[in-house]
Amino acid sequence: VQMFGPAQEAVARAVADSAAANIIPLHLAENFVIVCGVFIHWDAKDDAKIYKNNYEATMMAIKSAMSGEPKVSDITAKKDTVKHPYGRK
Repeated sequence: VQMFGPAQEAVARAVADSAAANIIPLHLAENFVIVCGVFIHWDAKDDAKIYKNNYEATMMAIKSAMSGEPKVSDITAKKDTVKHPYGRK
C-alpha cells in the first residue's frame, strides 16, 4: 500500500511539478520517458514521510538529469569506490 500510495503519488507529483516549473522543458517533455525506482524502508510507518522523501528525491533526480549532472566522466571515475548503505557487504 505504501508503494502504490504515497510513494507513487510523490513521484507522479514531482514529474508534474517539474514540467509545470519548466524544469522539464515543455517543448521536450513528450520525448522523455522517466524510469524511477523508489525506496521505502521496511520499518517505515509514516506515509507523509514516505511521500516527502520520494518527492524530494524525484525532484532532485529530475533537476540533476536536466542539468546533465553528474557527468558520465564523474560517474565512471567513482564507480569502483562508491558504496550504497544497503548494498553488498
